[in-house]
Amino acid sequence: MRIMAWGLAVATLATSATAWAAEPPLDPRLKLLADSYVAARLDRDPHLTLRNKIIASPEYDARLPDRTPAGLERFDRRVDRLAREIDRLDARRFTGGSRVLHALLREELTVAREARVCRQDRWDISSFESLVSDVQAVAARQPVGSPAARARAISRWSAYPAMLDQHIANLRQGLESGHTVPKIVAERVAAQVDKTLEAGIAGSPYLEAARQDHDPVFTRQMRAIVETAVNPALKRFSRFLKDEYRPRTRETLGIWSIPEGDACYRALLRKHTTSTLTPAQLRAAIGARNAQGVAQALKLGLALYGLDDLAAISERARSDPAEKLGSAEEMLALAKDIVARSRQSFVPLFHKMPTQGVAVRAYPPERQGLGLTHALESSKIRGGPATYWVPTDNVAAIPRSVHVNVSLHEAFPGHMMVDSRYLDSHPLFRLNFLASYNEGWAQYAETLDEDGGFPRTPTGKIILGPVDGRLALLDLGIHEGRWTIAQARTFWQQNGGNLKRLDDFLVRQAAWPGYAVSYEAGRGEISALRAEAEAALGSRFDIRDFHAAVLGNGPVPLTLLRRNVEQWIAREKATLRHTRLR
Repeated sequence: MRIMAWGLAVATLATSATAWAAEPPLDPRLKLLADSYVAARLDRDPHLTLRNKIIASPEYDARLPDRTPAGLERFDRRVDRLAREIDRLDARRFTGGSRVLHALLREELTVAREARVCRQDRWDISSFESLVSDVQAVAARQPVGSPAARARAISRWSAYPAMLDQHIANLRQGLESGHTVPKIVAERVAAQVDKTLEAGIAGSPYLEAARQDHDPVFTRQMRAIVETAVNPALKRFSRFLKDEYRPRTRETLGIWSIPEGDACYRALLRKHTTSTLTPAQLRAAIGARNAQGVAQALKLGLALYGLDDLAAISERARSDPAEKLGSAEEMLALAKDIVARSRQSFVPLFHKMPTQGVAVRAYPPERQGLGLTHALESSKIRGGPATYWVPTDNVAAIPRSVHVNVSLHEAFPGHMMVDSRYLDSHPLFRLNFLASYNEGWAQYAETLDEDGGFPRTPTGKIILGPVDGRLALLDLGIHEGRWTIAQARTFWQQNGGNLKRLDDFLVRQAAWPGYAVSYEAGRGEISALRAEAEAALGSRFDIRDFHAAVLGNGPVPLTLLRRNVEQWIAREKATLRHTRLR
């Protein structure tokens, strides 16, 4: 899971070079449209310059997100204008970077328009990805170190109460129109806000910029802002959540229960999967793959334990002493060891490994106890190490085999292999997170475990076999199947899920409709393309070349990924035929 997007920056918003090719340059009209869209997003969400490491005008560092009705309407008008203009371009003549940028921009504009039906500004509340959590995460990245930078920081955080009050007004509107999150999500967010307040002034995450700057005058000014503006606003938000919002939130988990919820889910599935498949089609494809994992787990369970019930088999596997992590310290040490070893052991599978490092850290106290998962956070500086966050507060519920595989997912050969592809690319690549590609690649990377020297144990195969599809099917069941919590619990148990972690996954799936499906949509497509390449090329198949074909253009919609890999297969076959004729 990526909790923040990409840590590699470009020189300016008017970048002329790309990571794809120096020749030909980007089509100027297309580049102008892409630049205009990035500018529109940054006007609405100026904090993305820091969260996504986009170098732009310093004025953005003085502003917070605009969620006023006028601001949202202005953004929608700009998107509509850009959508009309991109339709006038002849995409058939685009090659290289222009072809990729065109596909990315079209996808972004399409999903931005389709997702309007969701009215997400009225229920933008989550402990994972939401207005408040995103802005808080940016506090540590606030540029400081000069009088001008400090002035911008003071301006930004002085405006925090106005932003939060507008957010409360939007959520109130959601209460009236029926656009709310489930009660379990509201409770988790309230706990997160209280954790921040419990840290007090000295421990506030909003003071991180002052801690990094060390200027005494600036430190006093920021402490005053936190004390008189930020924390009072958070207290109002906490009271609103507990007294007004939570009592009126919905008991149902699925997005279907808000106005036009079914259309909203289809739009969010399109956004996260970059696929036009219907929920039913996705459920059928993912269900078939998941059944293979279930069958393997049942076969192993019968051989190891003489059991034929998946819930009982999975519980026996999780309770195996070899699957237990003894302490938070052991969990953190193991993650560091996996990251260090995997960076070297996967070298034979790629033409080039990233040079960027990974720092492994436990979540700080104010973020513990919230059900957060393993996650990779990009570096705050160009070329600096990414941060791999480990949920050590949940050590008792996470089997060793899951911890190993998720570490491969987050670092090498997972998300870190994609991070390195953003150098000098257009800012749109860092602005637009394509979950189906990014999470799909990281999920596929887990299947390389044995090739990299991390073979699964028999208990690991039981625990991990059904896990990938299980999360996606849980999402589809909640939002498309209209499952109750009881139905979700039954499905989870019957498919070998750990009931101790179910609540965390329910909160995540309920707050983030469609996102879990992106993992399997992307992984399934990459795995299918690999099978097609192996069948077409036979003994000439080179895993390094295949990975280069998948990673070469960075994150792209799955439709373009398929075209890219199919063209690579065709070129390889043509070369093979030419060699045989010589």
